[in-house]
Amino acid sequence: MLRKLLAMAEKTTYAQKGEQKMLNLLRKTAPWIVASLATSVFGQDGCAPARSPKSCCCQPKPCPPWPEPNLIPAYNHSARVETSHPWDVWGEASFIYWQPVQENMDVGLVLEPHSLPVTYVRVAPFTVGPTTSFSALDMDFKFKPGFKVGAGWKMNHDMWDAHLEYTWFHCKQHRSKTADIGSTGIAPSSPPGFPVQVNTGGILPTWGFPFVNTYDDSTAADQLGSLIFESAEEKWHLNMDLLELDVGRWCYTGCKLTFRPAFGLRAACIRQHANVVYSNTRGLGVSVITQLATPIDKNEINARTNSWGIGPKIALDTNWAVGKGFRFFGDMEADILYTRYTKLSMSQQNTMLAGLPGFNSIVANPVKYKDHRGALRTHLELELGLGWGTYFDCNNWYLDLSAGYEFQVFYDQNMFKHFDSTLVNGSGSLPYGNLYIQGLNVTARLDF
Repeated sequence: MLRKLLAMAEKTTYAQKGEQKMLNLLRKTAPWIVASLATSVFGQDGCAPARSPKSCCCQPKPCPPWPEPNLIPAYNHSARVETSHPWDVWGEASFIYWQPVQENMDVGLVLEPHSLPVTYVRVAPFTVGPTTSFSALDMDFKFKPGFKVGAGWKMNHDMWDAHLEYTWFHCKQHRSKTADIGSTGIAPSSPPGFPVQVNTGGILPTWGFPFVNTYDDSTAADQLGSLIFESAEEKWHLNMDLLELDVGRWCYTGCKLTFRPAFGLRAACIRQHANVVYSNTRGLGVSVITQLATPIDKNEINARTNSWGIGPKIALDTNWAVGKGFRFFGDMEADILYTRYTKLSMSQQNTMLAGLPGFNSIVANPVKYKDHRGALRTHLELELGLGWGTYFDCNNWYLDLSAGYEFQVFYDQNMFKHFDSTLVNGSGSLPYGNLYIQGLNVTARLDF
């Protein structure tokens, strides 16, 4: 019992000594622990997030359906011109200087004269020595003036605007040529008292009815007109009246880039008249192409097409602002029109000098053709240019000046009938080509 009491006393003494040592250690290390905690707490940046332990592997992607992003609804801000005046309208006027070019408006084919060392035979074919070559006699398309006028209204509905524009372009084109018909001597089968030269040059017609210039029989006396001529002249009148109405909205697609998508209607009234005259004025000659005598005669063709069209259009106008009020612009448009050709006609009249020996006294031989029909016609337009605009009078007015170069295509607009066969008299081609427009537009616009 005494031993147990002594053992318990020794353990109590050792425990008290251990506690005393721990207290002494804490007293010595306490200042260092406090300083370390203060450094770690007050040394942290309150804005920097706490570091997270690096992951030891990649996190797997979520399986679909993925959560929808929370998007803020918005729209493109309006970019239209806003003045202090309450009227919200504008007016504009343009000077246009355009060149119309229409396909297949050739006046004829020019045969250059050349030597033929052969004996002429009146009707039977013969072999030509040198190669026969032709060159096309094209219409001389020149730039002509016109104008545009327009007006617009700025609506309150979502900052849209309406635009109305009228275009007037009427022009006349002309081309003529007198060919060197040449000669290789007198034909042995000339009519008595009328020596006939064998012509090696001239102009072959590309207009008219080919079955008119034929024979009633195998003699030249019944020929109704020449097949080759020494002169040709073509006059072409083009009258275009265009009306456009569309609704669009100017909006920003960038800090310096603005768009105006638009849709609407387009109407067109296009009238064309072609007058072509082929003539021989020097007297009788024999063509190396036809081997027929060419009398003093004139072949005149008059062709007309009158049409109106209406249909939907879409357009996109763009502005690239470059500073100081200047901008580059590009406008494009496409439309498809139901076109009604109210008049398609062509007439031909051959006038010959009567009373020549061996020839009938034919004074005139008129031939007429007419038609009308409907069709769909496509039109494309593109304009590029430079503009400048500024506000003035305390923002009550806005003036805009611009100059651009425009390109247009009216597909299948040439509806002049061309007959191409002397065997199948009604055979021909229609439509016959596109109408192309290019030229300068100078525009002034005033908003108020």
